[in-house]
Amino acid sequence: MRRLSTVAWVLSLTLCVATIALWVANVWHEGTFGRVGSRFTAYALAASGTITLYVSATDAGDRARWLADTWPAPAGGGPGDFQWRTLGFVQGVGGTAGRNVVRAWTAPDWFIAGLFAIAPAVHLVRLLRRRGARRAGATGRCATCGYDLRASTERCPECGTPIEPET
Repeated sequence: MRRLSTVAWVLSLTLCVATIALWVANVWHEGTFGRVGSRFTAYALAASGTITLYVSATDAGDRARWLADTWPAPAGGGPGDFQWRTLGFVQGVGGTAGRNVVRAWTAPDWFIAGLFAIAPAVHLVRLLRRRGARRAGATGRCATCGYDLRASTERCPECGTPIEPET
């Protein structure tokens, strides 16, 4: 479990840093990455400080392939005409040339970076608490609540945590 937790926070931290780098790069370039499949098409567009995920059925005649491209960002560009927009979040429905419904969800880069920052932040808080508990234990204090244990022998009188005998 500990190993999975470590992998999760390292991956989350990496994605957070990558999102921030993408956010900064969006000032000068926009880009897309995705997959046109035999049945469904899904791709992401990074532009104007947002990331948009597009999903639709694949148009008849489209060949399966990966999409990846970048281009200079237009001056004053931004997301197109969508159905609703609040704080940079956008949900939209459109269509393809083959009359398939396209669904689009947009979120601002700052929100995505914040989501990816949660796991590393939780890990950091746990790490600092463990360090504080070790330090408290070394100074004659309860590792759980920090109560002074110099006059106690078996349990912390404040929280009831058993006292580890010093070796």
